[in-house]
Amino acid sequence: MSTSEAWVYKLRREFPVATKSTFLDIAYENCGATFTRQALEQYLQDWSDTSPGVVKAGGEGKGRTMEVVAVTRDHIARLLGGVDPSHIAFTKNTNEGINAVLQGFPFQTGDNVITFRDEHPSVIMPCLHLALQGVECRIAEADDGVSLIPEKLLSYANERTRFIVISHVQSRTGYKIDLEHLAALCRERGIYLLVDAIQSLGFCPLDAQAWRVHGVASACYKGLLGIHGLGFLYTAPELLQELTPVFVASNRAIRLDLAKPGLTFTLPSDGRKLENSTLNFIGIYVLLEALQRIERIGIDNIAHHISYLLTKLYTGLDALGYSVITPGDAKHRCHSLALADSTPEKLYAHFLEQGVFASLSGGRYLRLSVAPFNTEEDISEALRVAALYPIAP
Repeated sequence: MSTSEAWVYKLRREFPVATKSTFLDIAYENCGATFTRQALEQYLQDWSDTSPGVVKAGGEGKGRTMEVVAVTRDHIARLLGGVDPSHIAFTKNTNEGINAVLQGFPFQTGDNVITFRDEHPSVIMPCLHLALQGVECRIAEADDGVSLIPEKLLSYANERTRFIVISHVQSRTGYKIDLEHLAALCRERGIYLLVDAIQSLGFCPLDAQAWRVHGVASACYKGLLGIHGLGFLYTAPELLQELTPVFVASNRAIRLDLAKPGLTFTLPSDGRKLENSTLNFIGIYVLLEALQRIERIGIDNIAHHISYLLTKLYTGLDALGYSVITPGDAKHRCHSLALADSTPEKLYAHFLEQGVFASLSGGRYLRLSVAPFNTEEDISEALRVAALYPIAP
């Protein structure tokens, strides 16, 4: 049964790319919504409000902008399962959030972190960079090159392991790890779990509160339906207490007092201590518009719709003889599928020439990804194009 309900078509009308192509590339970016312009105009209107009574708070904004920032934190907190909004810091992107944690943590020489060999550079590069602090980066392997088993990750740990840094959904392969189970194992071992969630947020649930995930970093230009240049970092209270800001700027969480050398952390358990001065207000205005839509639709409804379309795509590609390396088990996939081919560049060019937007993934796979605003017609067209390509036996 189709799940293309009224909300799908309503959301689709807000993404012009959906009318210009068969767009199956949201794992790369969402290509922009019409409500972005509305949010920009609202910001410019609020920015121009300079009456004497307007409250100003430096890098945190002024007037109504301060309210928009606070409300957006609340929406993010609810999306993550009801975490404390004060534990959320706005960043530029996923990578900045991961660096803020790893560079701000009090490692000791000989400590180690664990990540995955096929991780996105935004994850693996900050881990490798810790070598400058005498911290070892342990690279976990997947037996089949794709699957990430929580117990296998923990087999790389010892008493000096401080973090596992991993993506909820792998960018290259679309593999979704059992994050709830991994979080439980990390808690048992006293290891912090830091998660790149850019390929899962907005596509499927991530209950950081119930699963007790220590840290979640994400940019907002994929499933969260926002724009480039804005991300956020959630840190659980016990981790946040340990972090020292990589960049310091005057805000409610940090105060400069020249009467005594150094800085005063007035709110050491507030995520704002990790924010680097003036926020990306335009990005926050857009994100609020996007999160309000996601919340009205419901993340469970979005996940159900995406899962239905992805199953249809998976089944069709498999029947055509394609090598789909993403698991068939819905528990271990989210919104994207990776196809292995001896000449992935040619396969990518074929889809592009036929008006199907996808991505080359890691130079090895063709990645097709489903957005909340995709329909069954999009999947049927992608399968029609797929059937035209001569697959090598």
